Amino acid sequence: MIGDLLARAVRPFPYFRGRQRVLDSLLPREGVRMAVVNGAVMELDLADLIQRNIYMGSYEPAETARFANLLEPGMTVVDVGANIGYYTLLAARSVGPEGKVLALEPSPIFAKLSRSVGTLRSQNVTCLNLAASATEGRLRLFLPPASYQNFDPSVVAYTEGMTETEVECRPLDAVLADQGLDRVDALKIDVEGHEPAVVEGAARALAEGRIGWVLCEFHDGLLHQAGSSSSALLDLFAQHGYRPEGSVPPLEGACVNLILRRA
Repeated sequence: MIGDLLARAVRPFPYFRGRQRVLDSLLPREGVRMAVVNGAVMELDLADLIQRNIYMGSYEPAETARFANLLEPGMTVVDVGANIGYYTLLAARSVGPEGKVLALEPSPIFAKLSRSVGTLRSQNVTCLNLAASATEGRLRLFLPPASYQNFDPSVVAYTEGMTETEVECRPLDAVLADQGLDRVDALKIDVEGHEPAVVEGAARALAEGRIGWVLCEFHDGLLHQAGSSSSALLDLFAQHGYRPEGSVPPLEGACVNLILRRA
């Protein structure tokens, strides 16, 4: 009870050092909580690492701050690999009713994403239950078991007990055309090793400079399992004129989020 009260009190405020450590010690390791996050009601499972950190207000604090600071009212944002919708909801709040947000999530967690988006006061978000890829068709997707406690679907089986399924996939260029989006101010990509295929499927929009900036995960281990690497993904962005903002940390064997802009 104390942990829930404290989490509710501090969640709306910017992250501060020690928040996660204190709340983690006070909250139970399982159970479902309803929480208001970025203006929407989210159903969060405390046994899942991502959802637990969202509940505590400690999910990717550096990326959250940078992402929000770069967004402005009226912008168009595309969230590829939306998962439960944390960045989708953050974008919706930041761009306001005059902006647009498009969220793509192919896995079963799409249901939670849709429910959260449905509680927003401003209906400026479109959710699509499909994967962005290099081609159109069907994509093999692996879902981690509940015991893994971190629901991150992937095109590679990165842990034991993953369940294989097939999902619809389309190139992002085609999706943007269908949605009538000629310009995307911000594109977030987090697809657990499938990032190169997403970039290939958005080649036209990237080459024409119709995407302002990109927040992309570089998970070198998963990229290698999928037949690529962080350095290869970086080169792929460079081919379309997009380069990292600021200095680039070591990528080999690491998992980092980078913001890339058109040079």
